[in-house]
Amino acid sequence: MHITLLGTGADHCIPAFRCTCDICSDARIKKGRHIRHNSAALIASDSSKKEFLLVDMPPQILTMLSRNKIDDSKINSVLITHRHEDHTLGLRYLFHGSERKGFRVDSPVQLYIPATALAGISRKLLSEKKESVFTSREGYYNITRVNDLTSFECGEWIITPVETGHLSVKDRESTGLESFGYIIKEKGGATFVYLLDAAVSLPVKTLALLETLKIDCLVGDCTYEKTTLNSGHMDIDSLINLKNKLNPSRTIASHISHMNLGYKKLKKRLKKHSIELAYDGMELRI
Repeated sequence: MHITLLGTGADHCIPAFRCTCDICSDARIKKGRHIRHNSAALIASDSSKKEFLLVDMPPQILTMLSRNKIDDSKINSVLITHRHEDHTLGLRYLFHGSERKGFRVDSPVQLYIPATALAGISRKLLSEKKESVFTSREGYYNITRVNDLTSFECGEWIITPVETGHLSVKDRESTGLESFGYIIKEKGGATFVYLLDAAVSLPVKTLALLETLKIDCLVGDCTYEKTTLNSGHMDIDSLINLKNKLNPSRTIASHISHMNLGYKKLKKRLKKHSIELAYDGMELRI
């Protein structure tokens, strides 16, 4: 499995718009790996029948793909984690596809999305039209709603959604809203776990399943240097604790905000615990 971490930042990116904090100011000067766009990943299979799976579509998705020299016409499937805009606004490029608008494609994209995410983004992407607008469009995209702990096949992979608790811990109004991490297992191959936007205290059923797996690579949430139980995100210590519980062969910290340590300090802190620090464009082979 070949994975490209297209973006590795939290909602506000680094540098955040107009922010003059030390982290953002330093990133503007040093650039390179200090710059972080919203989180997304592209997974490519190693089989002769090449499959490309895109995880999340943030607003910068077209720039990300171009910057990494990725031919977006080859993407077979899209996997969405949850409804927040930093993970979904790029879906407008997919939903606007139609013959009427001059689009020509070789095959439809398979979109896998939590039901509450599909309902939540409809108002934002097409002028507050209802969710019914977003139906599978023959030849352009097919929509499949995914459910917690219900595995499904997607090309070369078997994928299992797992609830992260990201939305449910924030406030009572979020009760029932889904936010998924994904266990992505290549048939006969490696197991990759993508667990961003995850609460410090993961749901019991999620942790129980993860503890049964031999994980080849875990990309985990490390939004903050230090956070509270109800932020909906992990911090440095909680990611270290999760790594120690699951014992993956490789652990990578991602979804980094400007309320964390700067690149060099964070990398040094994580290295003591055998955790790598992600950066935009990082490539992984597992």
